[in-house]
Amino acid sequence: MVTAGVFGIVGFLLGGHVSDRVGRKQMVALANVPVAAGTILIFTGQRGLFVPGFFLDAAAGRASSP
Repeated sequence: MVTAGVFGIVGFLLGGHVSDRVGRKQMVALANVPVAAGTILIFTGQRGLFVPGFFLDAAAGRASSP
């Protein structure tokens, strides 16, 4: 789970830069798309998709709350 922190930091940094350019509300709207995709990957029930979905959720979740 320590590696999820790295993805969270990356999402936080990218989300902050995009938020400065397009605005916070638009960034939250943009980040909801990868969060939804990651959640779908997690709940497919296939082991191979859980890890990428988890890291996608970690990065996009932090991007939506800089």
